[in-house]
Amino acid sequence: MLEHLTGSPLAFATGCLVWLPVAIWVLSLVHWLILAEIDILTFFLGLSTAIGLGVMAMNPPDPIIAPLTFVFMVLTVVLYPVVRGAVQRRELRSLDYDSIGRAYELLAENPTNVAARVRLARALYATGRPGHALRIAEEAIARMPHSLFPDEHRMVAQWTLLVQSPDAFAPASCGHCGHPNEAGQVYCSRCGREVFLGPALPIGGMIAARRWIAAWFAALAALIGVPSAAKGLPPGAALGAIVGLILIAFFALIWAFRRESATA
Repeated sequence: MLEHLTGSPLAFATGCLVWLPVAIWVLSLVHWLILAEIDILTFFLGLSTAIGLGVMAMNPPDPIIAPLTFVFMVLTVVLYPVVRGAVQRRELRSLDYDSIGRAYELLAENPTNVAARVRLARALYATGRPGHALRIAEEAIARMPHSLFPDEHRMVAQWTLLVQSPDAFAPASCGHCGHPNEAGQVYCSRCGREVFLGPALPIGGMIAARRWIAAWFAALAALIGVPSAAKGLPPGAALGAIVGLILIAFFALIWAFRRESATA
């Protein structure tokens, strides 16, 4: 292996340096797993791919593979904060939509539950529908004595000052039938179902992370794995390896981007 790498100083240097981004990526995967932001299968997919890249960079079938692997891993590390931020935002948004779902469950049990309407209003405000949140909250606090619910009345007063744009009160399309509903409508005026629930719920943080890792693996298989197999293996073995990589990448993408029951 040493003779192979010393034949190209650039390949030798990048083959050694690639373990730095690999280590950062592995630590990031462990961090995601501990925080339950990815599942165990996603963790092992990312871990095995990162380590496999490091091993291949140390003994590449072509000297150009080691620099390409190093660049790819460095870009992965550079993009990690961006991806992590997006995953966290999706997770928070998913929690807000969970709160919307719970509020509707409470309203289904008791349509006069004003606390559930306030909960729905808070979640709508957090998910970018301040006008609708304000109208729903105004209706709710009209039946909530100020002396018993000062925080809720203070919240609505603050929203009233902040929500001034007419666009904030634009009709909201029903999540089930698409019918536009005026601000303050909790249930669709056409189909009678929940306006702010439906099949197009936001992707949760774990699902987003899983999709990112699967796409990363598929890109590696296409850009590095397939050329490496074609260059470094006998024709028969290369064909088998390429077909195997394509199938693994395909099924990884199918698994990661499958339609979740929660969003069905």
